[in-house]
Amino acid sequence: MRLVSVTDTPGELFVLHAPRVAPGLRFMPPILRRALEAYWLRQVERLAGARVDVVWNFENSRFFDLRFAGERLTIYQQVDLNQEFHPEVAARTADHVFCTTGWIKERLGAVRSDVRIVHHGVQSGPIDPSSEAGLFAPDKVNCVYAGNLSMQYLDRELILRCAETYPTAIFHFFGGFKTEDEFRNRLAAHPNVRLHGKVDTRRMLPILSNADILMVTYQKAHFRDQANPHKMMEYMMSGKVTVATYTGEYDRVGDLLVMCAPDADYVKLLGQVINDIEIWNTPELMNRRRAFAADNTYSRQLDRIAEALGPRGHLIS
Repeated sequence: MRLVSVTDTPGELFVLHAPRVAPGLRFMPPILRRALEAYWLRQVERLAGARVDVVWNFENSRFFDLRFAGERLTIYQQVDLNQEFHPEVAARTADHVFCTTGWIKERLGAVRSDVRIVHHGVQSGPIDPSSEAGLFAPDKVNCVYAGNLSMQYLDRELILRCAETYPTAIFHFFGGFKTEDEFRNRLAAHPNVRLHGKVDTRRMLPILSNADILMVTYQKAHFRDQANPHKMMEYMMSGKVTVATYTGEYDRVGDLLVMCAPDADYVKLLGQVINDIEIWNTPELMNRRRAFAADNTYSRQLDRIAEALGPRGHLIS
């Protein structure tokens, strides 16, 4: 077990590299499992040379029964609906519960009524769009998709139809593929497609700021799972228009993006935006999108969560 300092972030941040608590832990009686997890946590405290005040859990496959933390403040925050290991146990045993979508809140609401929705956060700070301008054709409409291109929820056929239907637009893809993913070859076969691969996260906002259109393209069967994708907040921070398949958590701010109804034609909608791109990226609209993102920075979300924690909010402030 060792702690590794992270040096490219403000403040003191450490990543813990540790073996699993014990083999077969999930098959053990709960009281024994919690005792072993509590011992593991005390080892972490000895290694850090300080007491852990807050246990903040973002997934429910390990350490899902938060009673192992004793009197420490425990927070369970679920960001994906498809985290289906032990969400109810995690929610029931935490002091406070947060999530990112109404669908997750509805599920966790079966075990407690005080679940709060908090949007994904986004990093803020000065950027230089000119540093990435060379990737884009200034005389074309540039459409960008950023993310894992082998993700199971991605609507691959929809993306291919877009590239085929609008050959004068340039489609840029930032993200990786699994080894031997045939989708990569199918995309690369189109002369108006640019595959840029994975890029450093610090480059993403300057890249997005050079786009004309940002794309969210998920399969209809997974609209609930992808009701609030993390990429959307970075898209908003760029100011540029997003054309999205149905993304439920953005219904209330639907005027900030172009969102396809669940049964509507995304390809047709994308074409409408391509043909009238100037009206979708006016300075006023771009400023409103950026303002929405600025109200959801990581620091703003921490403030909201700290307020929800009440008297113990100072522990994360």
